[in-house]
Amino acid sequence: MPKKKYRYQYYMTLEINAKLQPQHRHDIEDIIMQALEKAECGKTDGGGTLMDVNGEVRLCDIELMLKDDSQETIDEVVKIIEDAKVPKGSFLKGEGAQIPIGTLEGLGLYLNGTDLPEETYKNSDVNHVLDKCKELIGEDDLLVSWWQGPTETAIYFYGSSFAKMQEKIVGFLAEYALCQKCRLVQIA
Repeated sequence: MPKKKYRYQYYMTLEINAKLQPQHRHDIEDIIMQALEKAECGKTDGGGTLMDVNGEVRLCDIELMLKDDSQETIDEVVKIIEDAKVPKGSFLKGEGAQIPIGTLEGLGLYLNGTDLPEETYKNSDVNHVLDKCKELIGEDDLLVSWWQGPTETAIYFYGSSFAKMQEKIVGFLAEYALCQKCRLVQIA
């Protein structure tokens, strides 16, 4: 049976409260696009990334084109986005509408890039930190991204609970040389 073709008449923006590199935002966009098409209620139409002055990502967005603005369609879109797992503090915005959305909490691990001994930077590996933290957190749906700034490198983890993620990695952070003088920030 051929799919119905809709003339997309209603535009909404999914503002994602996440510090995601464009390729990681695109992964979420793909998941949402497939689900919207399967539900025959719309499609995605690109997205963007808002940067802070220092170059760190502040938030991302994904543009949605929907078949209509009926409550049924909006409810389906909300369900699709919730299933795609976005962080708390995200919003689905449209003409006259701003719907809070999201279930994940975010942890930003900021590694000091300037104040540790030179041998620490030579003998340590940020990829080991990323892999070990992912292993310790151990969540199947963990969303991860990163950013390298002029004075620190950030690794972002989005999971079920900031407090639980923090508790699971704090011992490793205290032991691994590259993690000395790091800071942990709740980002969602």
